[in-house]
Amino acid sequence: MRYYVHFLGEDRRLDDWVYEDAIRLDIIETEQALKEFHELEERMKENQTWENNENQNMDERQVQDHEEATKVRTINYI
Repeated sequence: MRYYVHFLGEDRRLDDWVYEDAIRLDIIETEQALKEFHELEERMKENQTWENNENQNMDERQVQDHEEATKVRTINYI
């Protein structure tokens, strides 16, 4: 069995299919990693700058619409 994995704090382009035996689930490390990731996300939101940003000329609503239209979607069943 393989799982599609997103590595916390990394760009989604680095997501990858990983075999089950390569996954180590350590609850303590996972909880700590999630906490650190959420803290990092919050700091990034607080310090977000629009310089050199692909959304530079867009207002907040346009950015939300763009993100919704281009977000990664996972297909669970075909």
